[in-house]
Amino acid sequence: MTDKHLLILTYILLGIYNVLFFLGRYLEGLPLAGDFFFFVKSYLGTMTLLEFMGVAVVFFDLILNYEKPSMGMRRLRLLLTVIFVFAFLAKIFINYMDSALLE
Repeated sequence: MTDKHLLILTYILLGIYNVLFFLGRYLEGLPLAGDFFFFVKSYLGTMTLLEFMGVAVVFFDLILNYEKPSMGMRRLRLLLTVIFVFAFLAKIFINYMDSALLE
């Protein structure tokens, strides 16, 4: 695989992870999303570390290679990176609040 394919795979995996996490968090009745959220809560430290590495990869790639893609692709990558960074920070806050106040 080339670096471009690995970066695209990272964007796809982060997208799927975020969708399943938030669906499982707020719609517990969904079978796949609920099970995925339970899995993430079971391995919270490992999943947070893996997500941090994925978010760091897309963030630093955006900074280092900002001028290379076309304008449309540049805007899409910027939008996705901002969404993933804010989703990561929101999950840190959600998981901290769950562990600190609710249990």
